[in-house]
Amino acid sequence: MKIRYGVFAVVISVLLLIALTMNLVSATPAVKGTTTALYEGWRVRIDVTSSAGADVAEFGLNETATDGFDPGFDIPEPPAPPPPYLQAYFYYPGNPLVKKLSTSYIPAHENGNSWPLQLDYSGDASDVTITWNADDIVAVPANYSLRFINDGGDIDMRITPSYTFSATTGTYGFEIRANATSPCFIATAAYGTPLHDDIDVLRAFRDEYLMANSPGRAFVKAYYIMSPPIAAMIRDSKWLGTAVRTGFVKPAV
Repeated sequence: MKIRYGVFAVVISVLLLIALTMNLVSATPAVKGTTTALYEGWRVRIDVTSSAGADVAEFGLNETATDGFDPGFDIPEPPAPPPPYLQAYFYYPGNPLVKKLSTSYIPAHENGNSWPLQLDYSGDASDVTITWNADDIVAVPANYSLRFINDGGDIDMRITPSYTFSATTGTYGFEIRANATSPCFIATAAYGTPLHDDIDVLRAFRDEYLMANSPGRAFVKAYYIMSPPIAAMIRDSKWLGTAVRTGFVKPAV
């Protein structure tokens, strides 16, 4: 592969050190709303409110989770109380152990990640509001898109903080999707496009070498967390873009 490994590692390390020094982002973002153990991954709390009551659900990714029921991560939804009530949970009809989870963690999938959110409502007609925790959304790595799918279309959860609909007694189904893109934030900002040949070289190095081992994956995760604010500065400055292209990226590829 046409890349100078030592130069590339030094370049990225310097950029990450700059991000930490400038205190642009935190390497350990705070996460609220749960006592569930978190190792390598992220999570988002969902609050659901109505005149009949309220409930909480939580979804997330974790590298040690499975697609089945994980006692260390997943929490079953308790039985429904007497009416009126509102329950929010993730529904997995094919799970032989527990089909309804108030907290659902899955491993990351290359072809996208999905959580089947379901609401059971019992009571008089009411507006139901589903709100995703803003702090949790911010803590999700920037290379993930977050979409809330409903009958009327889909919502960008990074932009819109909630969804409200009118409910009567019944069950309502939604879907939450989190798809990872694979951006080279800094290089893309410097070139003004993700399609340049030099960026393809960097991506190939990441996928073939860094993502093939635990230290490399940790390095990539830190890069995804810390590099977006640097990329934003580069996009806003023509001379910074030129400096990064000629002084950092070109020597590495």
